[in-house]
Formats: sequence, C-alpha cells, structure tokens
Amino acid sequence: MVGTQERAQTAFDEAPLEDPSLEATLKAWQEAKDELKPYRLAFAAVNKTAKELIKQKELEDGTYRCGAFVVSITKAESQTIEFERAESRSIRIKRAKT
Repeated sequence: MVGTQERAQTAFDEAPLEDPSLEATLKAWQEAKDELKPYRLAFAAVNKTAKELIKQKELEDGTYRCGAFVVSITKAESQTIEFERAESRSIRIKRAKT
C-alpha cells in the first residue's frame, strides 16, 4: 500500500470491529484505490485542459461534434433550491492515519 501504514493504536472514539473477511476486503479496497490514484490524477489534468480549450472557443450553448467526441454546452441559471432529505446512514471508509 503506497504511502500508508497499519496502525495498531485506536482512537478514543473508535470501537474494535473484529472481522477477518471484512478486513481482507478493506485491504483490497485500499490497494485498488491506491492503484487508481495516478490514473485519476492524469484524467483530472487532461479533463481540465480539454475543458479550458473548449472555453477558449467561446461557443454558444449547443452540441458540437469534434472527431469521435460530442461536446455539449449548457448554461445552468442560478437558482435557490429547497429540499427535504430523508433519513439515511452514511458509510465512509478511510485509511487510519499514522
């Protein structure tokens, strides 16, 4: 695992969860996440460049064809949004800090 180390010490607000199957799955999750990082960074850089080049063209809203790619430009007007959120539970996974 790149840049991470296991930590035996737990924080005061952490409760132990002994489950070897879950622990193995979480280790695989971290390895997969670590493997994706360079690809995500590369995509983010290319995505930013592509969108910047499109912005420079100052195109009107619409759909454009550039080779094998379709570029859609739409404007989202500012608006106030009010909504009700149903009760739910959130599960967040992160590597323990060292």
